[in-house]
Amino acid sequence: MYRVTLADGRRVVVKLFAESCSHTAEDEARMLRAVAVSGRTAVPEVVAAGRVPGFAATALISQDAGGVTLGGLVRAGSITRGRALRRLGALLAGFHTIPAPTGVRMAPGVIEQAGAVVGRCPDGLTARIAPALQAIAERCGDRDGFVWCHGDLHWDNVIPAPGEQQHLTGRRVPGLPSERLVDFEGSTLCAPEYDVAQTLVTCDAFTPAARTRLTAAYRRPLDARLLDAFTVFQAVRGWTFAAQVEERDREMWAARLHHVLTEFPHQVDPPVPGPEGVRS
Repeated sequence: MYRVTLADGRRVVVKLFAESCSHTAEDEARMLRAVAVSGRTAVPEVVAAGRVPGFAATALISQDAGGVTLGGLVRAGSITRGRALRRLGALLAGFHTIPAPTGVRMAPGVIEQAGAVVGRCPDGLTARIAPALQAIAERCGDRDGFVWCHGDLHWDNVIPAPGEQQHLTGRRVPGLPSERLVDFEGSTLCAPEYDVAQTLVTCDAFTPAARTRLTAAYRRPLDARLLDAFTVFQAVRGWTFAAQVEERDREMWAARLHHVLTEFPHQVDPPVPGPEGVRS
């Protein structure tokens, strides 16, 4: 990703997508335009999208909404974690009412994701999270009640309103007086609990108080047991691919994995049948 100034003075962000990626710049542009048309959530304006001549890549050029994220405000102490979580809950609620755009490639569905996790994580861990996987399979097999999920909504994928950025940096940032969502590569169709759980995991919001702040701001019905199952799944999925496959952020994902394996006992460690088949 690069920040550049065009000849006409506009500041833009250029985001490159490798040709090997299933998600292209054109897909991202269509998603951004679909969100913008809905009027329910703000996103950076698309300037252009297409192939990069001479390179095996596509590029998305969008309005530069500023370099400060909601996460930056949290780390700087300009906003509390609780308030930031409430904002994320409200953003998720708005986003989940937007019809998914047609003709774009989404990330794999949760059943395909679960298969990939099972194929890569240790057998012992797969066995431990079997109750969570079963709950997800039972609820998500027929796609009933699915919504368009952002797939990776944490506070570093939210660009605050210009006024908040100026307060932190002292520099004026042009743009609309509202925060904007970015990075839609993880977008997929799934139950809303999938997206809410992903946000809880990536924001390390594992305490009951933190979870309540986000879900109360969401203001839409959520299945608590399914949310627990997806919280376990999202932590295991992140640990499997980020820490084990990509070998990054190992300590962070190990801590998240530890949290879910200890905080959601009803979603891990399935009961063992007794001597006469009675589950103990």
